[in-house]
Amino acid sequence: MRLILLKDVPNLGKKGEIKDVKEGYALNLLIPRGLAAVPASASGRAVTQALQSQKHQSEHQAKELRVMAQRLDNQTITLSAKSGVSKKLFGSITKSDVAKHLGIDKHYVQLDQPIHHLGSYTISLNFGQAITARITLNVVEED
Repeated sequence: MRLILLKDVPNLGKKGEIKDVKEGYALNLLIPRGLAAVPASASGRAVTQALQSQKHQSEHQAKELRVMAQRLDNQTITLSAKSGVSKKLFGSITKSDVAKHLGIDKHYVQLDQPIHHLGSYTISLNFGQAITARITLNVVEED
């Protein structure tokens, strides 16, 4: 019996996949528990339509991220912070500080550790789906 999976099913498949299963397995387990539906049914068509919509939305989001990455790539930004005599900051520059300055989500900023010293740093931005950018961050002493 051919079914479309409504949820991920271990050892069978992921949500949205169409699978052939034995009729007893489908009628006694998958369909009653809401794990699968017949593709020709209303719920099967709804799942197919939702997956197509999700795919279209994902493609649109990836396009927006590519544009953002191109805009930010090779940009130089400057952040100022208070520092002591040995160029050590009284605080630190974190992912959140960089993201706030750029106007992006902090999860895109690849920074292993907070920055504690004045200087110039190269920071990678990873937007997922192999979309990356590099920026140069100059940390200067605050007046």
